[in-house]
Amino acid sequence: MAIKSDELYKFEQEHLELFIRVRREFVRRVDQHVIEHHRQSRRVNSLRVDFLFGSQHKDIIDQWISSAIADGAERIELLFSNKAYGMPHLDLYRFPHTLFSEVINHLHLRNCRLLPHREFSGFKQMLHTSRPHH
Repeated sequence: MAIKSDELYKFEQEHLELFIRVRREFVRRVDQHVIEHHRQSRRVNSLRVDFLFGSQHKDIIDQWISSAIADGAERIELLFSNKAYGMPHLDLYRFPHTLFSEVINHLHLRNCRLLPHREFSGFKQMLHTSRPHH
């Protein structure tokens, strides 16, 4: 009997539906945490998101980044996966060029697009950037 590895890890429809529910709960909890920090005027040192996200989630991710920067974050890490075997492929999230001029000392992007606008003249206070090649 031979089992191909691609048959072993295939996402069935019910797995996809479960993952969508898990991602929805993840988003709800991060939203709740971000709102709570902001409401209490607590300083945020960094924002790190490590999950399966893509361009379809741009609005919520942009909101998290903006809130974190407004609350003092100088370190942003977006460690996204944009594909998992057997799941629909996600388009890459695009880091918003409107935030390029914000005070960020450390930016780490994985599976994100970083496309600055024409007038971009560099990050004002960037100490470290990291963008792995895939």
